[in-house]
Amino acid sequence: MARLLCLIACLAQAAPAQSFAPSPPLEKAIGTVVQNMVAKFGPGLTADKIAVTVIDMNERAHPQSASYHGAVPFYPASVVKLFYLVAAHAQMQAGTLAQTPEFERTLHDMIVTSSNDATGVVLDALTGTTGGPELDPPALREWLEKRNAVNRYYAGLGYNGINVNQKAFAEGPYGRERQSRGANFENNNRLTTEAVARLFYEIATKHAVSRERSMAMLNLLHRDPWAPTDDLDDQGHGFAGPALPRGSQYYSKAGWTSTTRHDAAYVRLPNGAEFAIVIFTQDNSKKAEIIPFVAKGIAEFFLARTPPADLILTNGKFWTGVTARPSAQAVAIRGERIIAVGTNEEIARLKNANTRLVDLGGKLALPGFIDDHTHFVAGGFQLLSVDLRDAETQAEFARRIGEQAKKIGPDRWITGGDWDHELWPGGPLPTKELIDSVTPNNPVFVSRLDGHMALVNSLVLRKAGITRATPDPPGGTIVRDARTGEPTGVLKDAAMSLAEKLIPDPSAAEYDEALNAALAEAARVGVTSIDDVTLWNQYPVYQRFRDAGTLTAHVYARTPLAEWKRQDETVGRQGVGDEWLRFGGLKAFMDGSLGSTTALFFDPFSDARNTSGLMGSDNLPEGKLRDQMLEADRAGLQCSIHAIGDRANSMVLSYFEEIAQKNGPRDRRFRIEHAQHLAPMDIPKFAKLGVIASMQPYHAIDDGRWAEKRIGHQRALTTYAFRSLLDAGAKVVFGSDWTVAPLSPLLGIYAAVTRETLDGKNPHGWIPEQKITVEEAVRAYTSTGAYAEFAEREKGTLEAGKLADIVVLSQDIFQIAPDDIPKTKVLHTFAGGRLLF
Repeated sequence: MARLLCLIACLAQAAPAQSFAPSPPLEKAIGTVVQNMVAKFGPGLTADKIAVTVIDMNERAHPQSASYHGAVPFYPASVVKLFYLVAAHAQMQAGTLAQTPEFERTLHDMIVTSSNDATGVVLDALTGTTGGPELDPPALREWLEKRNAVNRYYAGLGYNGINVNQKAFAEGPYGRERQSRGANFENNNRLTTEAVARLFYEIATKHAVSRERSMAMLNLLHRDPWAPTDDLDDQGHGFAGPALPRGSQYYSKAGWTSTTRHDAAYVRLPNGAEFAIVIFTQDNSKKAEIIPFVAKGIAEFFLARTPPADLILTNGKFWTGVTARPSAQAVAIRGERIIAVGTNEEIARLKNANTRLVDLGGKLALPGFIDDHTHFVAGGFQLLSVDLRDAETQAEFARRIGEQAKKIGPDRWITGGDWDHELWPGGPLPTKELIDSVTPNNPVFVSRLDGHMALVNSLVLRKAGITRATPDPPGGTIVRDARTGEPTGVLKDAAMSLAEKLIPDPSAAEYDEALNAALAEAARVGVTSIDDVTLWNQYPVYQRFRDAGTLTAHVYARTPLAEWKRQDETVGRQGVGDEWLRFGGLKAFMDGSLGSTTALFFDPFSDARNTSGLMGSDNLPEGKLRDQMLEADRAGLQCSIHAIGDRANSMVLSYFEEIAQKNGPRDRRFRIEHAQHLAPMDIPKFAKLGVIASMQPYHAIDDGRWAEKRIGHQRALTTYAFRSLLDAGAKVVFGSDWTVAPLSPLLGIYAAVTRETLDGKNPHGWIPEQKITVEEAVRAYTSTGAYAEFAEREKGTLEAGKLADIVVLSQDIFQIAPDDIPKTKVLHTFAGGRLLF
């Protein structure tokens, strides 16, 4: 009864039924398609066995529609699940249905895999009923009364001529379901294409429930039409999807029974045209080509009617990244996506009175930059914390920390830092004595810029219980005074966690402040997408921003590989995400860093002969990481592994090769993060194994000041081996590792092209034979970056149908001297069609 009362209560809050103006041209187009269907697929297919409704969504304020048999009830068993999905979200929003991980998984299975078992569970939850044996007449009437609450709910929303109270068959006893339907049970479920089209329209326009919940539903409904499977219930390639042009967005709930075939979809074509389409056919369930035939005909109608642009960028010098059309003058944008690329004259035809024009004045415009490796939320906190990156002396280092202590007051933690002791004469490591006197009442945990070493003060050592007797943890080092054996305050790699675990989690408001700061910085430097190393306590802040529509960079979130099951289970419940926030596989560590002498090499460090680095704790005992990767890969998750030293890279490559052999072929796109110091024999393996080298070129001009002190000249020859990897046919993508390096892609491009170290001592480039061209560097920040996150159909080039992510620069970096690239400014940053900077 509680479910019934909830559904009735929801009616009071429901919006009035959406009305659609008739569209005579669309009605004519549908009629033509139906005639052609009968001609092509008859005599088995007759006109009375077809129903089609299309809603033209190009004018959101004044939608139009047309139908053929749109008010005639049919029996489409799978499409009814849309109604259960919306009703479930309405109840969850009202708080009368618990949004548990188990129920989220059930909704996922009902929509994504079209599970009838899951459908039964959802309908039972909505109505407070259960399956089971037959009931006596009074009990059956009560049971039916509860079931019909769903029908009354939709009737109150203006959905007429439908019946959605049937539960599809589930495993186990189903006596009362069969009893309630009678002999002709299939006719209990009645849906019209008009009702289904309206429901899909309301989901697509985010009016079905709340914006947040409509987006969650769209995530489950999103299909890839160009990924065929052997599954008869493949709702992408098996229904309307293959008929749509490349670059289309396709959201669908489709299916078939012994008598019908049906598809309900929201489609966005590359030219920006949007429509909802619902197709039912009867007695033709085995003819899979019928629905694509209808979809193709309707798509052709809309492809001939490109809607006006919301925004036109004109009079620019566009580098599109597309081989067939590498340059253009103008781009038209509608909503979040590009609808046309061409000359000023071609694009001007898409203008109407409401179109906004931005004259670029001949400036260079590129696809928005994709940073392939960030610690983005941490970067936001760093912007709000003490900055030690350019502290060139120990005294300046201590002064800034002391100023931060005065600024924030006692008892609060001082974090951030990004210090670099290699700037100091002789390169000595800092010690707690530098900062104890200025931080008597503030715990301090400030990291080296590579994130593999931190300095803490004596207060933190006491809180963590770290003394001279504390053993080094596996995969980490407590740096000690050579004379006394006392901890100096520097902790390396796994030892950092001894103190880091004491830092209190930020509040939600603090997380929001940090992400806002990071997003503003990304917009300033032209970054529109990030491949983030995302901790689980950071993911909710991204969700909040995505749900509120304030996430202004596309996030590909990679969570810790050690917790791969958590991501697998989360994706199983709620889907992988959308173009603004997606799960992006997993991240783990094989070793440490060069600056901390914890990168894992075959041979000892030149300046620390007692060590050849540390194997990361993720792979201790040795082989642990390989076993976890094997399981995660079997679950279909992308693995990306941090490897700096040559031995670490070699081990990861061998693990990848072994996993691919054991788990069989698939498009897995393994990644090595940094791929920094490579043994010459391993460079060809990247292309051979299809492993992506995810590199950060700014590190080359930073570490290049002192790297040969660590590893000597010979090993340095294949350090940051951009040229060698590209020549070997490997996929190379670029990023920053922010906050280890600045977020700016322009600085990264400059570094890759010139390799001029920051100290000015290599004016012709450090290891100059590893230089690459500006265009190669730009591709590593755009199209190849999109490929690395399985998003090459969404972004990375400027083409119709792709996201309107565009950066406009003050200088043409393809024409100016490479040394002038750092002087180039970002003039405009657009992400998803929004002007951010």
